[in-house]
Amino acid sequence: MIKSQLNKEDYEKIFEFATQVQNIRTNFRSTILMNLSDFFGYNHLTFFLADEKGSFTNPVSTNINPTLTKNYLNYYHSTDIFHPVKEPNLIFQKNVISITDIMPYNQF
Repeated sequence: MIKSQLNKEDYEKIFEFATQVQNIRTNFRSTILMNLSDFFGYNHLTFFLADEKGSFTNPVSTNINPTLTKNYLNYYHSTDIFHPVKEPNLIFQKNVISITDIMPYNQF
């Protein structure tokens, strides 16, 4: 049996987060990002939408310079090894994707 690495406080945070976000009516993405920051201490976040081809669009960010997301959308998405368009079936096969699922670590 695999023992969880989460403690009681971690589970309480997850439960509180889920409780807070389950009934969001407006500004869904901004509210999700705010709650991720508040509950888990993540300070630099981006929430993208994906179009019908799987390409990211319309980012909402917290504490990230808008130029960075613009540059990502205009160029760096094509070099992003984790972009869903690169490995579309991998996200259905694994819960967590790591660098070595996509390429040998020494090539990264």
